[in-house]
Amino acid sequence: MFHPLRKLQYRDPVRDIILGFMHNWLEGILEHQLRALWGIGRDTARSKTLAEFDEADDDEWTDSDISESETERNELKQEAQLFQDPVQWDQWRDTYLATYGASSSQASGTSTPRSIDLNLNEDVQMSYGDLIASEDAMEEDSDHTPVPASDMPADEPAHDESDTFQDIAVKGSWSFDKSRLAQLRAAIQEIILPTWVARPPGNLGEPGHRSLKADQYLILFTVILPLVIPEIGFDGSSDRQTIMLKSFQDLVAATIILTAFQTSIEAAV
Repeated sequence: MFHPLRKLQYRDPVRDIILGFMHNWLEGILEHQLRALWGIGRDTARSKTLAEFDEADDDEWTDSDISESETERNELKQEAQLFQDPVQWDQWRDTYLATYGASSSQASGTSTPRSIDLNLNEDVQMSYGDLIASEDAMEEDSDHTPVPASDMPADEPAHDESDTFQDIAVKGSWSFDKSRLAQLRAAIQEIILPTWVARPPGNLGEPGHRSLKADQYLILFTVILPLVIPEIGFDGSSDRQTIMLKSFQDLVAATIILTAFQTSIEAAV
């Protein structure tokens, strides 16, 4: 079928395409945020999918995995300390020579972790002091490009490896508790709106009302929720709530920019 837009010679059908934000954003992104991520009106299919995600997250890091990871970390530490102790270096060198010898090293074409050709054969006896001297000579022969001083302060506190990781992520099955949901529903009914504005249902999230329309999602996320969410909050954890509030702020800002009649590069950044 011939479309009148094809008469516009300057129109590029790829670069000049306009996505319908009503279906893609209002009835897509905002609906997913409300029903799936916040659990307000979450259906059975979404609940089942999110439960599978939660189960996968729980199995991702078990006590056994953490223990194995700690063991591997300690082994790497021991290997790193090997070349810092002259005695351990000599022991490793002797063991390596006795185990592999010159033929094995030359056949495989491998090099030592210090990136120095030891020429491992029976005639070479390199000590730890010889190794350090060789490295110093290599550094002197290299290009003497000045290295800028570090910007890190001299009194930078050392990283405390004893700090335990705190998982403050929100699981897929997260949802508003009953008290916060009740406050949200009360606010929907009490907030003063123009008569021509489509007010979201007062029993939001219950199966008693039909699916929300696009303009109801728009009013909910740009007018009602910005007035209510900062007051009722999301969660009891202060760290988690801070992150969720920041995410909600970004979502509202993106919605306002997307639905504006005009915008600019300054507003986008």
